[in-house]
Amino acid sequence: MKNRYAFFEMPHTQKTQTKSFFARTLIVLACLALSFAAQANAQAVGDYRSTVAVFNWNQTGNWERWNGSTWVLNPPEGYPGQNAGTGVVTIRDGATVTINVTPANAIGGLVVDGTLYFDNTSGRVLTVGANGVLVNAGGIFNATGPTQDSGNDTYTLTIQGGGSFTNNGTINFRRPDDTNFDVVNINLSGNLSGSVGTSTFNNITFNGTNNQLIDIVGTVNNVQAVTFNNTGTALNNQITNQSVAFTNALTARQTAAGLTNISTFTAGNYRHDVNATYLVSNASITIGTNMTVTVLRGTMNFAHDNASAPVLTLNGALVVSGGTVNAGVNTNTTS
Repeated sequence: MKNRYAFFEMPHTQKTQTKSFFARTLIVLACLALSFAAQANAQAVGDYRSTVAVFNWNQTGNWERWNGSTWVLNPPEGYPGQNAGTGVVTIRDGATVTINVTPANAIGGLVVDGTLYFDNTSGRVLTVGANGVLVNAGGIFNATGPTQDSGNDTYTLTIQGGGSFTNNGTINFRRPDDTNFDVVNINLSGNLSGSVGTSTFNNITFNGTNNQLIDIVGTVNNVQAVTFNNTGTALNNQITNQSVAFTNALTARQTAAGLTNISTFTAGNYRHDVNATYLVSNASITIGTNMTVTVLRGTMNFAHDNASAPVLTLNGALVVSGGTVNAGVNTNTTS
């Protein structure tokens, strides 16, 4: 008698194909789970992103905030920096945002994929934390937008907590309007970096409490003035310049400025580690008591190229180790 409970046995080839199908399915599902997890982990509670629109910074309805599981449009916590706890703020590609307020609180970081600029109200301040500022390729961060008033408007970008400024897009922090300029001054506690961007600066103050690096490349069009004021303890107070583009911009600006110095050395250890010539001043200049200048490569010219014989006053330390220093030199003669 036949066994009515006999099981049907699959051919070996079909069983192998079935197992392979299930294996592939499990791999795909695992990859999707990892993808979703990575997407969730890319944000932190309190991060903001703009909608793809043209709007003012304080228009809460155009912001989305990450609550830990999803983006919430028009968040009850307000616009970025209105209340404490703002994380990284992203200006999305296609968005144009105008900073028309001074947020009461710092934001954790700033990523610019779209367009960002200040309005025509002088005195605006944007404070960014340890995640720093990143302008990506295609991103634009300007002093003001296409419509400027007739005044000289000044804004401040403060990056604290060791945050860096990285430009791979376009920044213009000195925008002319006839004979007037709208400018953004930077207080920078971290590095100045970037690989392919175009940068037009106004005044930059390096005021970190740990080592800082200048390695920005690309195009640097202008630096109106620079202050080195790192207040960290020795060996953790270095401001190391490895940027040819930045050095050339300083020299070009100092040459144009003539007998008015654009560089101030207050505190820390400025380290010239770049094969480029830095015209520090062509007028008398003083290196502060709390300042060390170390020349590792390239050339630094102090009180240089001036027939009236200006003077370098050295209250701090000057270390020449592999580079060249000219001080108190007239008409480009060697001393």
